[in-house]
Amino acid sequence: MQTSVTRRFSKGLRLLGSYTFAKSLDNNSGSGTGATFNQTDGDQLRLGLNRGLSDFDRTHRAVVNFSYNIPKWGYSGFGKKFFEGWQVAAVAVMQSGTPISILDTSGAALYGTSNSRASWAPGATVETAQRTGRTQDRLNQYFNTSAFVRAGNLWGDSGLNILRGPIQRNLDFSVNKRFAITERVAAEWRSEFFNMLNIANFANPGGSITAVSYGVIRNTTGNPRVIQLAVKLVF
Repeated sequence: MQTSVTRRFSKGLRLLGSYTFAKSLDNNSGSGTGATFNQTDGDQLRLGLNRGLSDFDRTHRAVVNFSYNIPKWGYSGFGKKFFEGWQVAAVAVMQSGTPISILDTSGAALYGTSNSRASWAPGATVETAQRTGRTQDRLNQYFNTSAFVRAGNLWGDSGLNILRGPIQRNLDFSVNKRFAITERVAAEWRSEFFNMLNIANFANPGGSITAVSYGVIRNTTGNPRVIQLAVKLVF
């Protein structure tokens, strides 16, 4: 489902908002942890375990952007010259995290492979495997790691991409000023602030039950705050 709303107000203000609600399922799109993993690495007698959310699936994605051409202020020659040609703009994005599979790189040895999904611990479910609260408070155990056990020599019985990583947010902002030099030549000053609020977007936690990074978030995605200033000549 995709929806969008565009509104052009008077005096140079424009607002656009869009929202996407989606779900993508497959049985062969790699692994949410970044490892090579597909349907042939799961129990072929239980094909339902090999069908799940696509690695790129994001349930929710919302984008809001606006631009505003600041009207002229002042009546003097200086006021008209200084206050005309200003524009401010911003783009804000919020979206769901990507799915995660829980792997056991030592599993399914009887089948001549070294890549299986992990198994559920007795009584564990997706609900008991999930943890709530701020991502910053769960960096060392993003999900309930005790909900899974090693698969042993057989295939693991946990499904494909059953958990989901942290949400991602971003805000970019810009302020621009255009100066008329002659009738055909103008200068443009641009100041751009990428990830203006310096929001830390965390990567998915380690999903391999045999790794020291199991359940731990060690990295971020995207850039920290970046400020860029530029002047260009338009003719």
